[in-house]
Amino acid sequence: MVLLTKLNAGFMLVFQVYCELIVRAKKYFDTVLKGDIHSDRGCLLKILYWLVIFAVGAFCIFYWRTAVALEKPSYTLVSKKGRLEIRDYSPVTIASTTLSGSYDSSLSTGFRTVAGYIFGNNQDQEKIAMTAPVLVENPQNQGYKMAFVMPSESVSKGLPEPSSSAVSLEQVAWGTVAVWTFGGWANSDRIQREWEKMQAALVEQGISGVSYDMVAQYNPPMLPPPFRTNEIWLMMDVKQELKPVVP
Repeated sequence: MVLLTKLNAGFMLVFQVYCELIVRAKKYFDTVLKGDIHSDRGCLLKILYWLVIFAVGAFCIFYWRTAVALEKPSYTLVSKKGRLEIRDYSPVTIASTTLSGSYDSSLSTGFRTVAGYIFGNNQDQEKIAMTAPVLVENPQNQGYKMAFVMPSESVSKGLPEPSSSAVSLEQVAWGTVAVWTFGGWANSDRIQREWEKMQAALVEQGISGVSYDMVAQYNPPMLPPPFRTNEIWLMMDVKQELKPVVP
């Protein structure tokens, strides 16, 4: 019920943005035309107007499907100040793979490996719904991982065993997490700059952190930077150790 409420709220937000963009586009074209509707120029502008409406609508649908409608791990918001939130996460099951090399160079390989599992590269050849965010541990940690959170419905039914030994299933309870939100591209340079800002915000609340634990990315690569959402996670209270999931 809570998830349905969030989806409805997200849909209404995207729909309101779409309507607002339509109104603004109509006002602009009405101003440009100034009654010159039947000329060649007017016909071309009318075609352009409808192309803009179609493009905006397609983008809103794409944004809804990739940024709003995907299932996300549930949490309770403990506190919020500016871009810094303290959250208490419920336990989840993740599919993960170990990365090697630098953060920026290893992301595509890691993503293909875990995505292959949910797209059917498993013992049952079962497709599993995509969720958000994609999580990557701090690359300063030896054997750092990329992980997808498994959808609750698939977990309740039982997850298929991975076909690739590079993918592992684990249950984890992150517990209390400090979260810093930022937009744009989440490359290593940007993450470092945002982590420094997060550290300053943490100090203001009497919280110390030597290094962050994970980066969370909520959007596919093709979504433009102004519409992207990323987070830096600092684990404050890990409730339990990771344990393997037996399919």
